[in-house]
Amino acid sequence: MQRLIKSGFVNLIIPEIVIEEYKSKRVDQANEDFKKIQSAVDNLHRKTIIDKDCFDVRQFSNFVASSINETNRRVESWLDENQVTLVPISDTSIDDLFKSYFTGTGAFRNKKQREDIPDAVIYDCIMRLAVNSELLVVAKDGVLIESIKNIDNVRVYKELSEVLDIPNLKEELAELNTNEMKVNSIIQTLATSSCSYDVAEYLTSNHMVEVDGFYDGDFVELPFEISHIETHSHEVHVHNVIELFVDSPSYLGNGKFSYSLVVQCEAALSFYCEEDAYESLSYEYRKELSTSARGSQSDVLVNGVVNVTLRGVVVLNGIDTNVDSRQLEVHLSYLGAERSEVECSVNLEKLIVDDIF
Repeated sequence: MQRLIKSGFVNLIIPEIVIEEYKSKRVDQANEDFKKIQSAVDNLHRKTIIDKDCFDVRQFSNFVASSINETNRRVESWLDENQVTLVPISDTSIDDLFKSYFTGTGAFRNKKQREDIPDAVIYDCIMRLAVNSELLVVAKDGVLIESIKNIDNVRVYKELSEVLDIPNLKEELAELNTNEMKVNSIIQTLATSSCSYDVAEYLTSNHMVEVDGFYDGDFVELPFEISHIETHSHEVHVHNVIELFVDSPSYLGNGKFSYSLVVQCEAALSFYCEEDAYESLSYEYRKELSTSARGSQSDVLVNGVVNVTLRGVVVLNGIDTNVDSRQLEVHLSYLGAERSEVECSVNLEKLIVDDIF
């Protein structure tokens, strides 16, 4: 189903009330389970089997509590990943809902049946959406199914597998499977050493990756030890490429594929920090880095030659997904030539100062 959604063939719509009920139920159940864990830990503590205040136990408890708190974020991430259209609860027609509430119609089994209000909100959502388009509704609640199955433009299913058996969806899914096999075949070809070498050689010989220059700010990722002292005005001057290679090909869609780009270089690193902060660095760093000038107040300028890694993405545009592996290898062997159908572009994303150890 995810492939149908991402292809745009199917639009997944979920009423907000369904998501809110799902999130609250998961959190409530998780908290109940967590209480059982805490109770078991208390029992083991009373029996002097474990110390509930020891670091490992506290760390585990904090991990579980943190994971429960992340529940809502994970659900939101799933909604984004599956391009879900969320229908807000606020869109519900309150007038229609309460007319049904007092008459026992729609999704209400009887008059004034309060526990049926969530189903009534879902019913109202389906009623309004079905006015303009055909809906395929997946629902397991028998009462809700009975209330919506006679709405015009609505087909009701109890299982998602039943939806995937619809002929036009099966045809589209079969085509997506075929295209996925073609894409995977191209990725396997791009992953071969000969193809990755051709691309890396093209980037190098045509100076497609111009890395010489100065880098600073958030683009630069400092080693752990340096990043944990107070520094400012850090700058990296890249002046020599040691090695360049590409790997991990992936599909971007619309005939675009990408490689991860890694460029290993030699560079000069400089930054300001307090002298005490510099002295707190391990011997290995102080051996490679030195203080060459004093800045304002107690700051010193620290500099030295380091190895750095530039990371980025190489995008190959214009690859026909019907191309066979041999044809693709030929195309890559003459990248940049007039007859080449494949265009190549580079985007650098960050510079990592390698650890000295």
